[in-house]
Amino acid sequence: MKLKRDGDHEPYGTSGNKAVIKVILALVFAVVSIVGAILLAMLINNVTGWNLNIIEFLGRCIISVTAFIFLGGISWLRFDKEAIKKTWKFVLPLVLINTVLGVLLALSGFMSKDANAGISIDGMKQIPYNTLLMALVGINEEAIFRGLLLGGLLLWFGKKKNGVLLAAVISSIVFGLIHVVFDLDFSNISTILSGMMKILETTMFAIVWCYCILKYKNLIGAITAHAFFDWIVVVGTLLSGSGMSTNYVTDDPKKAIFQCVFFGLIALLYLPRTIKAVKGIKALGPISGPFAE
Repeated sequence: MKLKRDGDHEPYGTSGNKAVIKVILALVFAVVSIVGAILLAMLINNVTGWNLNIIEFLGRCIISVTAFIFLGGISWLRFDKEAIKKTWKFVLPLVLINTVLGVLLALSGFMSKDANAGISIDGMKQIPYNTLLMALVGINEEAIFRGLLLGGLLLWFGKKKNGVLLAAVISSIVFGLIHVVFDLDFSNISTILSGMMKILETTMFAIVWCYCILKYKNLIGAITAHAFFDWIVVVGTLLSGSGMSTNYVTDDPKKAIFQCVFFGLIALLYLPRTIKAVKGIKALGPISGPFAE
């Protein structure tokens, strides 16, 4: 039997083999949550005709949250009022930015030259459905990217020097990529530039959320803040009568310039809070993550 020397320790905060298995499972479940839910939703939609978006996001929520609990992350899903309050306080600048954007979008309905300018009645009718949808989006995106993906990366990198920041940055970049990767046309410079600016803006957003989750070891605050963050712009868009779209890239050069400027300005507004989040993550020290606790 090999004697354990002073200073020896099991890697990643748990047994080495068990940690590697958990890392692999976390990453696999993250992919399954995204791809599997889409395929399942399409199948159910073809058979029943039920709403594709609701099925897809509900499926992602069920898969990702179940996997997160299965891997040992249930302690990060507790309803901790203090953690939720502090999370909202830290992300408040970003939420306020989106609130202003949502109000401006709603008001844009009055500025239209259309004879029916004003608040869209059809848009108002869609608010309950989109409220449910944004709640599901908040749950699934936090559970997948700041739960499974970040949790798996922490198990792998969390005990290494600057490993926690590395895990946060990687998970945030992947979060940014997933918003545009299916719409990118690498032969078109307009889609590439608009896509890159969206990735930058979304990555900065994600790093702020990562810090709160790492600091307070709680996903609930991030889920609720994220859901409201998305909901307020969706409501503004609906009230303005504009059509809903999740396509963040364009092959139109003029539209690409506008999107680059817009996402660039949003990124600049996010910058102070993102810098504070990065400094905060670096100050936290080694973290094994929810699956090692």
